[in-house]
Amino acid sequence: MKRIITLLLAVMTAVSLVACGDKASATVDAEALGRALAERVQFDTTVSAIDPGNYLDLPQGCSAMAFMSDGSTVEEIFVVQCSDKTDA
Repeated sequence: MKRIITLLLAVMTAVSLVACGDKASATVDAEALGRALAERVQFDTTVSAIDPGNYLDLPQGCSAMAFMSDGSTVEEIFVVQCSDKTDA
């Protein structure tokens, strides 16, 4: 059940970011959003911040925040922010 809720939150976040893609005033802070998800979503194990560069090859102008569980479960959060639509 917790994994379904986590997946639902991730999908809702992605949909909300895509929905405001044409608005010039929309601002998203990848680090703040990642930390908020890690703090507010209940996981089976503790999730810790990791270097997203170990897993993603981001274009210039993109930033990311990533969290992973201790390995006993497969729980992770990746939030990526890009400067324009073509990088996304």
